Formats: sequence, structure tokens, C-alpha cells
Amino acid sequence: MKKVFSKLITAALILVLTFSLVGFAPANAKGKTPVLLSSASEKEENLPPYEYHHVSKDYSKTFTGKNGNRIIVQSYIDRVVLVGFQKGIKKINKTLKKMANNFYEDYGVEGVYETAQFDVENGRDKEIYNDYVYMGVTYMGSKYVSIESRLSWYAGGTGNYNSTGLTFDLKTGKTKTITEVTGLSLDEIKEKFIMGVKDGGYFGNYYDDYSKELMEYVDTLNAKNINYVINSNGQVAIIVPFYTSPFLGGASIEIALDDVYVAE
Repeated sequence: MKKVFSKLITAALILVLTFSLVGFAPANAKGKTPVLLSSASEKEENLPPYEYHHVSKDYSKTFTGKNGNRIIVQSYIDRVVLVGFQKGIKKINKTLKKMANNFYEDYGVEGVYETAQFDVENGRDKEIYNDYVYMGVTYMGSKYVSIESRLSWYAGGTGNYNSTGLTFDLKTGKTKTITEVTGLSLDEIKEKFIMGVKDGGYFGNYYDDYSKELMEYVDTLNAKNINYVINSNGQVAIIVPFYTSPFLGGASIEIALDDVYVAE
């Protein structure tokens, strides 16, 4: 009788233990080891927002003529999405999505499609036209993230290649000016920029011929309108938009500032 009672007790304990374990396992676990999740506050405060991935939308098309000739239109948006639960991260991602769409729509792929269709019907062959936006993280620190958006547009004639830099405060999600992230004054930034143009040899032996126009451009700069990025080493570079006098040309120019780094 004692043996039977002992077996019943043992069976009951095993049954209770079994139901207890099932209660902690998710319904779709399928044999996987349960993982204990952190509290909401730990998610918000302790998850480092240093990871990111890319989200893409592809609008590419191939146009084929009567003789089999082809023109490919490479068209897409590839934007950065930061990983994290913080309000600042969410705000940054929202800004990047809006910026990528606006940047892409400034030119509009429909015009490239029409050009490709016309050109392929008139015998043009083996061409690749472009209308895309690509975002890349150039710097990720403990306080700031810097992201560069590059627009590439080409439809058989002159191509345009423009860049825009944005630097965000990871905690607040707000954009930061070049003076805020470096701790330098606007006059110091301008001086470093002029030296960067000289040392970079952008006007070759004709710097003096362009110096007046350069100074006129520099006079238009203020902390809010200076377009810049931070590179992987923490150095700051100013981006001059395409078709900006006296630089001209259909591509933006990045001018690194000597000994100017982000202040983390």
C-alpha cells in the first residue's frame, strides 16, 4: 500500500511540474528553449542603438526596342533604419523615411521612364539610366549618428549626383548643426572650410581667380544651412551641393575640415 501511495505522489509531482513548464513556454515554441525577456524599462534604456539595417523599394524597369535593343532604368530607394525602442530612434527613422521619399521625388522616375522609352524606340542600346537614392551611415557614436543620402540621376545626357548629410542626436532624434557637434564657432568652421578648399586644390593654380566668388559663397553659410557629414574616424566634412558657384558641376563635393572632429 505504501508503494502504491508513493507512486501516486511521484506521478502527481511530475504532472504538476509538467503543467508548470508548459505554462511558461509560448504556444508556438515547438521545442525551443524559452527566453526570459527584459522589462520594458530595460528595453527603452539599456538597448544600445548602434545597429541598423536597410529597407529598399525597387522601381527598376527594362525597356526593349523592336530590334531587341535594351535600356535598363535602375531606380530604387534604399534607406537606413536604426534599431531601437527609444523615442529618439523612432523620430530619426521617421525623418529618414520622409527625407528619402522627398529626395527621390525631387526628380521623379517617370521622366526617366519616358526618356528611356523614347531612346530605345530610336535605336539606343546597352544603356543604364539611373534614378535612385541610397542612404549610408558614415558615423555612429555614443551620442550622434551621421547619415549621408546620395541621389544618382542619369538619363543619357548630363548626370546629377547630389549628397545630403544629416547628423542626429541619438537621444532626442533632433538634427544637430556643425557648430553643435564640433564645439567650434561659425567663424572657425568657415576658416577651416576655406583652408580645405585651398589645400584640396579645387581650383588648381586659379584659386585667386575664384577667391571672390568663394568668399561670397562662404558669406551665405550659417550654422543651420551648412550641409555636412561625419566620417568613420569622427572627422567632419562639409558638402557643397551640385551646381554651386564657383564649384559648378553636376556632382556635390565633400571638403574635409583639417583637425575638426565630432565632440562626443
